[in-house]
Amino acid sequence: MRSSRESPGTGKSITLRILSERLAGQRDVKVGVLSRPQAGIVDFYREMGDLFSVALRPNNRWGGAKLLRERWQTHIDTSLSRPILIVDEAQEMLPAVLAELRLLSSVRLDSHILLTVVLAGDGVCWSVSNPRSCSRSLAACVCGSLLNELAPRGSSSVWSTH
Repeated sequence: MRSSRESPGTGKSITLRILSERLAGQRDVKVGVLSRPQAGIVDFYREMGDLFSVALRPNNRWGGAKLLRERWQTHIDTSLSRPILIVDEAQEMLPAVLAELRLLSSVRLDSHILLTVVLAGDGVCWSVSNPRSCSRSLAACVCGSLLNELAPRGSSSVWSTH
């Protein structure tokens, strides 16, 4: 997972739009942009199914997770690239949904990553004193260098790794 934790108005959303456009323009790259980060788990699964073209039944989270993981693994096997999920306003994500996303994005005891996740939000998201803090979940995330390679010149200072 990649994350940005800057103050409001520093260009995170613009950078994510540019990143999304550049990634979508590459061959065999599947990019999903989560439109409702504040959603509960049921709506989260509905949106994930829609983004990645998987017919899910939100009341069956185990089945949904299995189908999404199979779809992502098939994509990796055929294109040699991971699907990417972009989440703007990540500070709005419920801790249970963020934990679900973290667990959903890897298999084999976190040794095989199936989904690259890019999170962006204001500093509130990473505040330890915030009851809705996602810092514990982020601490367990594996980060890559995707954004450093694809972010527009001059914006790399916006991104930080956890």
